[in-house]
Amino acid sequence: MALTFPLPTSVPSKWVGFEAWMERALDQAGRVQPEWDADDIHDLRVAFRRCRTMADALSQVNPAPGWRKLKKTSRELFHALGVLRDTQVERARVKKMGPTSDPVRKHMLRVLARAESKHLRAAEQALDRFDRKEWKKLTRKLASKARFFPLESVVFQRLALAALNEAVELYRQALERRSIIAWHRLRIGIKKFRYLTENFLPRRYEVWAGDLKRMQDLLGDHIPMVIGEMGSAKPLVASGQLRALAVTGTNRNPSVPDVPTFTETGYPSFEVNSWFALFAPAATPKPIVDKVAADVTKIVRNPEISARLVADGWEPGGGTPAEFTKFWLETTKQFGQVIAERHITIE
Repeated sequence: MALTFPLPTSVPSKWVGFEAWMERALDQAGRVQPEWDADDIHDLRVAFRRCRTMADALSQVNPAPGWRKLKKTSRELFHALGVLRDTQVERARVKKMGPTSDPVRKHMLRVLARAESKHLRAAEQALDRFDRKEWKKLTRKLASKARFFPLESVVFQRLALAALNEAVELYRQALERRSIIAWHRLRIGIKKFRYLTENFLPRRYEVWAGDLKRMQDLLGDHIPMVIGEMGSAKPLVASGQLRALAVTGTNRNPSVPDVPTFTETGYPSFEVNSWFALFAPAATPKPIVDKVAADVTKIVRNPEISARLVADGWEPGGGTPAEFTKFWLETTKQFGQVIAERHITIE
């Protein structure tokens, strides 16, 4: 069974193409010194990563020696920045562990400080050797090749599908072997698929980005806890890679009956549900809306389909347009109050 999701009809305005990322990398390379601020290091590495992952994909659909030269030109600095950034992140984590008087904490921070100084010198040397003229030359030479196939092209869809199938196979292997290495390879596989969609299928990435990032970060131990959709998290919970603490609905989820609700754990007002629905243009005739609603309800309540949805962690819905309109208005009011009270803004 396949679930379809609505996709935006235009490329997101925040999407940035190959040429812009090449120029951004060069600009960030000029900014990172002399402070070597953690955010500047992160931004430079992100720019390089985008250029390098685009080169990987584009070399498969529009081969040219320049793609390999791009990766070679940026390789030393990209890896030096990664090692330095990892050390900075590790120091930040250790600082949050235990009181400042803790001798183990103090020792770890001293060790990491020495390592950071060492990696900083290596990054400075790599930056000095980074060939900016060659980078500009590659930008001019490869820009037209990068634009040869349009975004969302079937060419990029096929590449993304191959990457997704590869991630599925890595997931199967991780379930079978249950080793740290197998789970790490799965994380890399998810990352490869995410980068492909992020770079070349931006409309789809807008829909999938949240779950892909959360699963990648959880597998990489970058975040200790996440609230995600049951359909995405359940396989990792079943395999033992993640532990389910609570479900956000009013009742326990039938697919994980041993996992309590937040209400049962002492948070009586905590109730958040994710859901999918169909919307139609406001001028759609009522008979058509009623017919579509009735057909969808019949489909999701079909015993075979309903069983599949429940097994994947979903609760089959359905109902009349009037019932959904009431639910929609109540939900909008509920979260509208939260947004206003907490002064939440879009970032």
